Amino acid sequence: SRYDEENFDSDDQDLRASAKYLLERGDVKGYARYKRDSTRTSEFLDTGVVGFDADRRETAKLGVSGSRFFTERNGLSGGLDYRDVDYDSIRFNDYDSTKGYAGWLHQWTERTELTAQAYFSRYQQDGILFDQDTDGIGARFGFSSNVSENLDASLLLGWVNVKTDYSSDLPDSPEDSDSDELLMKAALA
Repeated sequence: SRYDEENFDSDDQDLRASAKYLLERGDVKGYARYKRDSTRTSEFLDTGVVGFDADRRETAKLGVSGSRFFTERNGLSGGLDYRDVDYDSIRFNDYDSTKGYAGWLHQWTERTELTAQAYFSRYQQDGILFDQDTDGIGARFGFSSNVSENLDASLLLGWVNVKTDYSSDLPDSPEDSDSDELLMKAALA
C-alpha cells in the first residue's frame, strides 16, 4: 500500500485502582495507575501533531492523601504523589516526579473549609546529553466549598521557589536556575 501506517500502531492499556477509607473525623484516599501507551497518543493530545513514529511509553503513578480533624473545626491534611515515566526510545528522556503537601484545615462554615499548606515538588530527568534535577518548595492557601448539592468549588493560591540543576559532561550544558513562581489551582466539580 502507498500509505503504510504500521509505525503508528499502538496497543494501549490503562489500569486504575483507587480506595477511600472514612474515619470518624476525616478520610484517607489512595490511588494507583499504570498506563502503557505510545508517544502517538501523548503527542497528539498535548500538541495536536504526530511525529514519524510511535514509541512505547509506560507511566506508573501512585498517590495517597488524607485529612483528620482533631477538634470540631481544626485538623491536618497531607498528600503525596509519585510518577515514573519510561520511554522505549532514545529520542525521549525518562523522568520521575514527586510532589506533596502537608497543612492545616479549618472548617469555616458548614460548607466551606479553609486550608494553609506547605508544598514541595521534585522532578528528575536522566537525559542523553544532560541530567536535570528540579526542586520546588513553597506555601499555598485556599478554600474548598460545597456551593450546592451538585457543585463543589475550590481554589489554592501560593508561591514556590524552584531550583533547577543540570549536570553534564558536555562543556556547554544549560545553566542552573533559581526562580520564584506563583501557584494557582482551581476546580469546579
